[in-house]
Amino acid sequence: MSPQPLVLVDADTVGRGRTGDESYTVNLLRELPAAAPELALACVLRDPSALPADVPPDVRRLRLDVANPYRRIPFSFPALARREDAALAHTHYFVSPRLRCPAVVTVHDISYARAPELFSRRDRSLLGLVRGSVRRAERVIAVSDFTRADVIDQYGLDPAKVVAIPNGVNSMFRPMEDAEARVRERFGIDRPFVLCVGALQARKNVPLAIEAYARLMGGGTECELVVAGGDRGGRIDVLDAILRTRLTGRVHLVGHVEDEELPALYSAARVLVFPSLYEGFGLPALEAMASGTPVVASNTTGLAEAVGDAGLTVDPTSAEELADALGRVLNDTALYERLVAAGHERAAHFTWARAAGATADVYRDVLA
Repeated sequence: MSPQPLVLVDADTVGRGRTGDESYTVNLLRELPAAAPELALACVLRDPSALPADVPPDVRRLRLDVANPYRRIPFSFPALARREDAALAHTHYFVSPRLRCPAVVTVHDISYARAPELFSRRDRSLLGLVRGSVRRAERVIAVSDFTRADVIDQYGLDPAKVVAIPNGVNSMFRPMEDAEARVRERFGIDRPFVLCVGALQARKNVPLAIEAYARLMGGGTECELVVAGGDRGGRIDVLDAILRTRLTGRVHLVGHVEDEELPALYSAARVLVFPSLYEGFGLPALEAMASGTPVVASNTTGLAEAVGDAGLTVDPTSAEELADALGRVLNDTALYERLVAAGHERAAHFTWARAAGATADVYRDVLA
């Protein structure tokens, strides 16, 4: 009996603060063993203990504690793949020319190419390597039809090489009866609130959410604003927006929120505001919908595709449009209830089991 082909999944984002990339990796690892029982699976990460306990034990944990991406990507990861005799590697964004086995690469978005001014010089330099990586890979997975088209256009790829596989929504996101009590105990918030989820960085456009919230308050709507996300270089701009709008004490910056705390935060919120300037997919919008919370989001990029007609979408450069949409959701009971029902139905279409099954089909295609 021949040994099972080994698929090596790069999980370097795991344990470094919740991001869409980390959610993607962890949720795929939970589902891939059932989706591809004929394959051996291993993940590569800095700290194997950071992988959640519910990832099946038949996914091997391989330690690669190299923080410098200019060492890890071109040298350390390919060397580990050779030692393990990997038949296939699944990476994010980067494929080293030193990698001896075929590769599947996931590209979550190319915001660094479309809006380079939102990224540091160091990040732009590293992400410049994606052009060669997607050409080296046997297949490119994009997380939405929008991102698939963007990648093909930006890098001139054969469309047959790029596959759109939407993200899923973890089953932990659902309406919770005790959500308000949990949020009160954990975050000290005991009034109705609008929720904004996203790292504090320019692309997430949190200052516009604060300006829209200020307009909402000026119209007489009473609620707080909660911003959940770690600092990625944008905290000063967010604090400036709070001071400029005189909202100190009404805007709660709760920082990075652990996975186990997010469902209650989504479920307790009156509405999610997500005015991101660029998203490959927009997972927080669907997580909120699954939690029974209406969504007001940008009408551009992959976010509009994820939300569809189950939420309200607006111009992400207009605080006035954003405030108007938030006011409609908060003050129109019929609209609120329609969006809750539509959001729940839409979120149910996006499952990680489905995403893992489609990903396993890509592995089989490449290995064949």
